[in-house]
Amino acid sequence: MDDGADVVDDTAYIQLAELGQEFILKAKQMLMAVQTPFGLDLGAVATAASRLCRAEDDLLIGGLLKKAGVSADLGDWDTLGGPFKAVAEAIAKLQSEGVDGPYAAVMSPAMYAKLVSLMMHGRREVDMVGKLVEAGIFQSRSMPDDAVLIVSPQPWNMDMVVGQDIITSYLGNEGLDQRFRIFETLVLRVKRDVAICALK
Repeated sequence: MDDGADVVDDTAYIQLAELGQEFILKAKQMLMAVQTPFGLDLGAVATAASRLCRAEDDLLIGGLLKKAGVSADLGDWDTLGGPFKAVAEAIAKLQSEGVDGPYAAVMSPAMYAKLVSLMMHGRREVDMVGKLVEAGIFQSRSMPDDAVLIVSPQPWNMDMVVGQDIITSYLGNEGLDQRFRIFETLVLRVKRDVAICALK
């Protein structure tokens, strides 16, 4: 605030991170694809792409956890009503900081499994929590099993800046085999850390 008026902070330069993963296409596999009815085995490509996506998740989720400006108690996610209470309290804290919804929840697959397993008298806990976080419930293997993030993912709160979208480059041959690299450059930009609540 500047004399009662909202103002954007001065521009800050943030360095983009480069994420990449290499893969090799074997000459034997390429020859088989040409000389037989079978297509080229792209398992190495799929594995490299999956690892790159995991590295991107690690970068973004790790950044959100590190920069969370609000914290709340995780509570008991093994008891019916526990997750709903924890998420509701986290949202109340965000609202007290002047952060409006819609909100999103990010959790590990293990925490999501706990959430969907809770049910009583036809009431599913995941449905109840879903009504609180209208922007969605998301799973990420990069999230620890003892934490949940509640965020307001509006562009004025945070965004992801992409310098170079995912692209494949040819690195050269290794004998008859061919080496490639898929890579991207990006950075998480948190503009309001109070829009991120970490439940621990």
